[in-house]
Amino acid sequence: MIRHHFTKYIMKKLLICMTMIFAMLGVMAQDSSLTLPKDFFGFEPGSDRNLITYEQLIGYLQKLDSESERIHLEEIGKSSMGKPMYIAFISSAENISRLDEFKEINRELALNPDLDKDELEAMVQDGKVFVLATLSMHSTEVAPSQSAPLLAYDFASTGEPKKEEWLSNVVYMMVPCHNPDGMNLIVENYLKHKGSKYEGASLPGIYHKYVGHNINRDFVTLSQAENKAVARIYNQSWHPQVMVEKHQMGTTGPRYFVPPNHDPIAENVPAGIFHWGGVFGQHMATDMTDAGLAGVSQHYIFDNYWPGSTAVSYT
Repeated sequence: MIRHHFTKYIMKKLLICMTMIFAMLGVMAQDSSLTLPKDFFGFEPGSDRNLITYEQLIGYLQKLDSESERIHLEEIGKSSMGKPMYIAFISSAENISRLDEFKEINRELALNPDLDKDELEAMVQDGKVFVLATLSMHSTEVAPSQSAPLLAYDFASTGEPKKEEWLSNVVYMMVPCHNPDGMNLIVENYLKHKGSKYEGASLPGIYHKYVGHNINRDFVTLSQAENKAVARIYNQSWHPQVMVEKHQMGTTGPRYFVPPNHDPIAENVPAGIFHWGGVFGQHMATDMTDAGLAGVSQHYIFDNYWPGSTAVSYT
């Protein structure tokens, strides 16, 4: 009964963070003291034929960290080729100042089965929803990491009441690039040939030192440094309630995919989690349709059986 009460309450709070992850950048009152992405990079991230490197991305987030009380950046490990990996916490200034307290609450809620009803309710009331997003695991899918500066600036600078409400309820945990080595290999290859007949040509090699493209398959074994760093976040240290692994769709089909996934469903996926994923996905699709976005797909391509998805999402 206690666990049922907790699940209902936390799921109500989780609906808030679904909207936060997929919010579109709009007209808002902003903190003009923060450095604009286009001023830092010399162009607007995401503009045609422009890409930022991993070091530029982290440099901008470090700049925002020094300018805004809504952002806190921490190193979480090293990539396979020795690049430092980071996580950016984005929330209200008050929440950022209380991260250690919320971290302990998350640990208790995740790992302590002996909490009595009063303790459980108090922690649910006092805690915040933590949403972990990892960006651009597949380095040819450049959009998530390239958009990270825009998202970080938007929430660091916004004065829009609705977004400030999201920030007061949610701690967004952004791993700005899941594969730093690959990001630079892809970006540097593009920039090297930009303006020539080879512009846009594929990288003549692999963009991860050991596993090439499908680093997400390694979540079954956790043999790679990048996946170990991410797995420590949700298994050992922060225990977020939601995880989103942010990819990019291809150029010849649907532009976006949101849950629910299609059958079959792996045996280790709880029915409640599967159906709540569908609830979140339908809200995402509704909001994106309302914003006039086309090409949003559901029940398409991705099932809930293949280990690359279920191993990371449901263990």
